[in-house]
Amino acid sequence: DEEGEIGLIIEVTDARADGVYSTEIASLIEGGLSAREVRIAPNDEVEGVLLENLSIVTSDFTHRDGIVSLRATISAETLRLDADETSGGQGYLRVNGLETTTFVESFDYRGFRELVASGKAEDASPASYMAFYDGLMTSSYSVSGVEFRDEDSEMSLDALDLGFEITLTDDPTGRGGATLALQGLDIDSEELRASSDPRLIPRDLKLALRLEDVPTAPLTTFYNALYENADYADIVSMEHTDPEVVGEEARDAINEGFLEMQAGLMASDMRLIIDDLMIFTEAATISAKGEALVDATAIYGATASATAELLGAQALQAIAQEMAASGNPEAVETAQGLLAGLGMMMAFSQGPERPEPSAPEALSYLLQLLVNGSVTVNGIPVIPPPGQDQ
Repeated sequence: DEEGEIGLIIEVTDARADGVYSTEIASLIEGGLSAREVRIAPNDEVEGVLLENLSIVTSDFTHRDGIVSLRATISAETLRLDADETSGGQGYLRVNGLETTTFVESFDYRGFRELVASGKAEDASPASYMAFYDGLMTSSYSVSGVEFRDEDSEMSLDALDLGFEITLTDDPTGRGGATLALQGLDIDSEELRASSDPRLIPRDLKLALRLEDVPTAPLTTFYNALYENADYADIVSMEHTDPEVVGEEARDAINEGFLEMQAGLMASDMRLIIDDLMIFTEAATISAKGEALVDATAIYGATASATAELLGAQALQAIAQEMAASGNPEAVETAQGLLAGLGMMMAFSQGPERPEPSAPEALSYLLQLLVNGSVTVNGIPVIPPPGQDQ
């Protein structure tokens, strides 16, 4: 920098690169970059981030009339991040394997290059860039063997998988989805040991959800208003609505774009669907699935219905009773809350609209958000409509 200090160090050891060049579209179409070690540090006094056996590969390339499909994968066998002196050197993060893959279908690469060559790329609206996509875009992230420690706690994780997909087309509606899978979570801390029980900690989790019939025009309107009137840093820091940061004119334009998006979404048939939600602890399993629908006639702008099931209520009750008898004030407080919650769940499970459980010992529920804003569980009113006493 201007003071002669090192701001960032990047060290690459045993690197190799190769690729295939296309003269038809004047670009690298498939290639790979690998390195035995990559170290990134803010200065020369700390360890920073170390990646071992890093690989970046593009593949599955197809091209026709300037329309490109391509897959890109980044992987590393090990990632290490050690605490620097400012944190007392007490912490570290280890990841024994990580991989991220992105697939882009039907990208108008020729149109994109023409925009760049015209010199107007910096002035182009976000919608101009999104128009280059006309198909499926997916991203997946996978890590394994995670270990984290600081001076107060430790955490380990066997595996984490995260996936996203979005379909961008010329149609007035689009769709998207996300999946999450977590396996072998283990958390240990003095605070947790004092106030809870390891058997209550979620070990595994699965989630699959999707959005259907999403109107693209309202989203594009807000997207343009946001990025044309605020810097990326202001958006990330949530200061894009502060007139002292972006100015009153920009703030008003962003708010107007948001209101237009809100109105467009409320006039649509958009749906949020939870295909699968499962949470596993050593003592119990919780599962759920459901759907929420945009409804302009509903008090809260939507209606929703979901089924859920708890397997292991008796085991949870036994653990809570152990904690209540421990004499530890924090554990006793947690146990009282857990026992009260279980009591309510057992009462609601006897409601008249109880769905058929998967096992005789399971507690099953039908949860509904109705048009009038009330919430029911198995047909029992839980939250009254706004303005009415419970």
